[in-house]
Amino acid sequence: MSSEIKGRIIVYSIVGCPHCKEAKSTLEELKLPYHEISLDSYADTVREEVREKTGSRTVPQIFFNATLIGGNDEFQKLITEDKSKFEQLLEEVRNNEPTSDAPQIPNESLLLKDQDADRDKALEIGKHLFDKGFFHIVKGKPVGEFTDSSNLCRLYEHEETSALNSGLVSDCESRPVV
Repeated sequence: MSSEIKGRIIVYSIVGCPHCKEAKSTLEELKLPYHEISLDSYADTVREEVREKTGSRTVPQIFFNATLIGGNDEFQKLITEDKSKFEQLLEEVRNNEPTSDAPQIPNESLLLKDQDADRDKALEIGKHLFDKGFFHIVKGKPVGEFTDSSNLCRLYEHEETSALNSGLVSDCESRPVV
């Protein structure tokens, strides 16, 4: 299968869902690029939009452009039992860009708006977390405070740690015991 497509395949999922993993694995086996939208990462408004578009509360929910495939069971059935319809959907997504009624990939700035936050508030929260020592700057200009810049930061919990006394403790020669 060719991975060149003009359209868009979207998989709405949640972390740890075995049905979502199976659907994504099948798409990868078919070498079809897709956009995963993990509903855990977005505001409840995105979940509501998915419910409205699909009429379902389950995941995954798979779209080929504006066409709802459904969940993993429907997707697997489509591939194995209705190959001609699947080929038609593939042709549609290969040759046509998504229409305006196709699901859109959520915009992070829209999410900030949905959560009653703005860039200034996000910066304030970042400064607070930086001051409390939750993360540090790993690439960019090390400054004394958190700023709105292109610095790359990392949470300390994602750092490799080791005991303080592991490795070389001192370069000094030990003195003889008298």
